[in-house]
Amino acid sequence: MTTKQPDWEAIREACSLAGLPSVIYHHLHLKGEAFLSGVVRGLLSADMAHIRLFDGEVPEIIRAEAEFPVPRGRVDYLLIHADGSLTVCELKDGAKGKQHVLSGLGQCIAYAVQIGMANAGVPKIRKALVFSSWGRPEEELLVMDACRSAGVIAVPMGGEAAHRDSVMSFIERNISNGNEKVH
Repeated sequence: MTTKQPDWEAIREACSLAGLPSVIYHHLHLKGEAFLSGVVRGLLSADMAHIRLFDGEVPEIIRAEAEFPVPRGRVDYLLIHADGSLTVCELKDGAKGKQHVLSGLGQCIAYAVQIGMANAGVPKIRKALVFSSWGRPEEELLVMDACRSAGVIAVPMGGEAAHRDSVMSFIERNISNGNEKVH
């Protein structure tokens, strides 16, 4: 038995007509790391993003650059803070497992080194690993411990299904009278 897929075009149209900003719904048809990037983009566009996303571990975010190029790769998000510091954010899809998420630690560190070499005047460069849940809390705790040991901020984001359900519920509350479903 296959599950009926939502009509993403109809959802986008209904959201647009309701005046909802695209950052809320633009990523819903995506999966994996692309979906996680949409969740992060939405959180970064909200007020107090440094609190909502990082629990205040970083200063106020004044700009976010997605897919920021460095000599040996692309930083998923480079955050620029009010105090002139930077945060290198690597995103990993937890559905691919613990090893995939742990590979993000090396990427974070390598990207921060490359940015540091190119920006000698930056007062501080932080590293953050943002990852979605894969439903194995003991392994996710291991990733968070590894982050702490490596000086990387761990940002566990929960599962993709939970985020999607939450956004769809928000959209339904904002575009319908409560009697209609958008999916």
